[in-house]
Amino acid sequence: MSIKLFLLSLSFFITNLLIAQSLLRTEMLRKGKTIEKQLAAGQKDIYSLNLNKGEFAKVVAVQKGIDIVVTVLDPNNKKITEVDSPNGTSGPEPASFAADISGNYSIEIKSLEPTAKAGDYTIEIQRVISAEEYKLRNAKNDSKLNEEYSGNYQLAPGRIISLGSFDEFGSGTLGYLDLKTNRAGVLYPLSDGSFYATPKLGDDYTMETRIRFIRDKKGQINSILWHEKGTKSFTGKKVFQHTSEDISFQNNGVVLRGLLMVPKGKGPHPAVVFAHGSGDATRNVGFFNTFFLSRGLAVLSYDKRGSGKSTGDWKTSSFNDLATDLKEGINFLKKRNDIDPKQIGIHGSSQGGWIGALATAGNKDVAFFISRVGSGVTVKENVIHENEGRMREKGTFSEAEIKEAQIFNITTSDMASRGAPLDSIYTEYLKIKEKPWSSYTFPVGSPKDSPWWTWYKLNGDTDPVESLKKITQPVLWFLGRLDRNVPSEKSAPIIKNALLDAKNKDFKVVMLENTGHGFMYGKTGFMNTDFQESKYYVPGYWDTMAKWLSERIRLPK
Repeated sequence: MSIKLFLLSLSFFITNLLIAQSLLRTEMLRKGKTIEKQLAAGQKDIYSLNLNKGEFAKVVAVQKGIDIVVTVLDPNNKKITEVDSPNGTSGPEPASFAADISGNYSIEIKSLEPTAKAGDYTIEIQRVISAEEYKLRNAKNDSKLNEEYSGNYQLAPGRIISLGSFDEFGSGTLGYLDLKTNRAGVLYPLSDGSFYATPKLGDDYTMETRIRFIRDKKGQINSILWHEKGTKSFTGKKVFQHTSEDISFQNNGVVLRGLLMVPKGKGPHPAVVFAHGSGDATRNVGFFNTFFLSRGLAVLSYDKRGSGKSTGDWKTSSFNDLATDLKEGINFLKKRNDIDPKQIGIHGSSQGGWIGALATAGNKDVAFFISRVGSGVTVKENVIHENEGRMREKGTFSEAEIKEAQIFNITTSDMASRGAPLDSIYTEYLKIKEKPWSSYTFPVGSPKDSPWWTWYKLNGDTDPVESLKKITQPVLWFLGRLDRNVPSEKSAPIIKNALLDAKNKDFKVVMLENTGHGFMYGKTGFMNTDFQESKYYVPGYWDTMAKWLSERIRLPK
């Protein structure tokens, strides 16, 4: 090699090395220090954090105009976790991890899109917990004990804590609701047999409240010790005592298994049966169960077919199938001496609005129907609304792209609900496969052997209006103004007019402000975004439901 060629090669190597260094920036993270930087497409920032074996760390990067991915690597360069929340170009990307070995851990920050515009972000250590404390906080939930803990506890006059196993907050967790303040959250177990609660749902480690369950001389849970940081401790007696019984009933060969909770004392008692929302859903609906117990109602909460311990498969079932499951649950209750057969109602959440309405329509065995965030439009129209919400939460799509995706979804969802050949629908999908929004299509982006095609053909055209026009029983229907899963503004008048057509003389449609699909206070209605700061249920749900029930339910004397 000539000297001239060697020098040119060396110059090229140095130039590329400098370019690589400019795209790869490293810095040490220190507790109490917030770092703010601008990141461009192709850049990667690497931060170092020294941890001892057994320690736990939570690092939070906050996006301010750029969509980033946070990757954590251990001292051996092995990937531990990667975080990319569906919150677009703004909001937190929290990375939590435990140190299996001592040494320097790397936190990589890079832009998600290779052609993204430059944007700012901040990064900081939110907490580092010692190995001893992490071990204390790393106890596992015990589902059997959680059943013992479930119930209502009176901390003071007019203040009741209602709690129970709540899979919506994480499988096997205990969820709590303060019926006076509307504060809600998770109880995290400690290895000493106690629990702690945090300030908000997006924070799982700040120990704001300590909780301990107390047993009587017979070993039964009879009270709770509740200590909030900065306040005095409260000892709450267990009230509205109930019995719990594992039960099962059948519907055309499908075995539905669940839990029946009945208030102690003389019956027969009024009762409510739960109609679940979408996806796998079990009997563990937390304080929704125990709230109704506090109002004097028995509660039948069963595992949705294909979920928990129930047989069958909801993915290949129609909403009519799921509605007949509900009806069989009511038939099961009617045969019991401790249940008042004339006072059995339904509470349906989300998808349970369609299903609960189907089970209630023209059914004299249903005494009342309560819907929480149930839709007033067809399933396929609702799915299109959900897809739009997901795109808006992502934060990277233009209005033109959102409109284009909606038009495509309307066309193909009509084809799918009519049972058009999959090849013809896929022909349409191939035309937009390279579009940035192609993953926001349902069920078009699903594999051809996916059960979603069957589910959509069975349920896509389900219209709640057809059921609502046949409901004359008392109805209480809740909607959230900011809901990105259900088009609440459009649904409210549809629901009202359908019930008026039914000549229903006892119905109420309640639009709750400052909340989305979960009914906890929020600013955006986006589930993942608002979840981080969620602390309270908005006023108007629990209190309205309690008053409404008290005016319509007769309790045994």
